[in-house]
Amino acid sequence: FRGDWTDWWADGIGSGAVPLARNRQSQANIRTAQTLNALADAILDEPKPHLADSIREAYENMALFDEHTWGSANPWERGSFGMNSGAYQWTRKEGFALEAEEQVRILYEGGVRRIASLARVSGNTEHQATLLVFNPSSATRTDLARIFLPERDLSTTPVELIDLETSESVPFILEPQSNAAYRPRGRYIRFLARDVPSVGYRRYALASSDTPGAPGQVTDTSALHDSGLSNGQLDVS
Repeated sequence: FRGDWTDWWADGIGSGAVPLARNRQSQANIRTAQTLNALADAILDEPKPHLADSIREAYENMALFDEHTWGSANPWERGSFGMNSGAYQWTRKEGFALEAEEQVRILYEGGVRRIASLARVSGNTEHQATLLVFNPSSATRTDLARIFLPERDLSTTPVELIDLETSESVPFILEPQSNAAYRPRGRYIRFLARDVPSVGYRRYALASSDTPGAPGQVTDTSALHDSGLSNGQLDVS
């Protein structure tokens, strides 16, 4: 047999928009996490075979959330009798997505930490910090990078962002930390990372600059906070 034999009752999970979106994001992030850890295994020669079990468990939880045909019926109702499972089934099913999200986040962040050592530039003490932009996809990529910089990495102002491959200055924007009283002290740097190779990376360095305003730094960020739209007849803000 060929083709799609879709049952009408298999579409109900789409109504759980928030957990469904989180599970879809986990499905994308786990591929990146696997790439990061596989690269770390090969380059750093520090294999972590136990990660295979964690990856398998995450995939299983994501699949159990996506699979509609398990357990009792009608989880959207409050009753729990006969074929109706009430909220009991949905709570359990949503738990699969939330658990998978946590498992994937641990794998992803662990992979990032493992390859972070590639950003180091041996013997260079002039840079305040080095930044690594990694591309896990199968094609060269140019995209916007946004990286959090701890306060210790911004001890000197002004600073200049340098592409360590081309030695060129890269335009950037420094954004303040939101809700700063309750979050890590520092700022976000945002810049365009050009031509990052497939399953590879580019390195950037923050260096002290003697030029007021810093070469490449965009100081007028007022446009970033203008979230309004207008077509000449209707304004939305």
